[in-house]
Amino acid sequence: MNYGDLTANIVAADADKPVTLGVESEAILINISDVDQTLTTIVGGVITNLVLKAGKKAYSFDTLNHGLDFDDKLKKGKYRKMFTPSTILRVFDKTQDIKSRIMEISKGIFIVILKNKSFDTVGATKYEAYGFYSGLELNDYVSNSTDADGVVYSLTLGTNDNAPEPSLPLSVFKTDITTTESMIKALIYTAG
Repeated sequence: MNYGDLTANIVAADADKPVTLGVESEAILINISDVDQTLTTIVGGVITNLVLKAGKKAYSFDTLNHGLDFDDKLKKGKYRKMFTPSTILRVFDKTQDIKSRIMEISKGIFIVILKNKSFDTVGATKYEAYGFYSGLELNDYVSNSTDADGVVYSLTLGTNDNAPEPSLPLSVFKTDITTTESMIKALIYTAG
């Protein structure tokens, strides 16, 4: 079987619709082991139903505008090509609670859902899940007392060197954007 066959034309730009790069200021972190793999559905690279195991919740990481970044790179192996996504989470405050959450992050493996600022604002690529198959873990941590922008902590979550992702980040989309956002919101832990 030839896996390199293209199946459609590619329109790589629309001059009438310039995009705004970047992601919104909230990341959704899900412990990878909390996903119910039997009830979660993926169709053509799109998570159409994301379900967590009973009693499990996702967690919101809220920061300032431009406080989140991501990248995804190709890791070319001898036998196959894989991908190494990473997400940078920036913290602009220092409390004991934040320090405790950072320690929890340092011990976990996560799927991170990010909301794109511009791409396909009503469709399947508005939300993307990074690390769905292998998970992202804390690969770098920086705390610098002299950062001119006031970044107190910078956390980089990425794939383990021995466990890259088999695909680009999965899109998250269920029926329409409103239903998608309701599905994601229902996963998030809320106090009280």
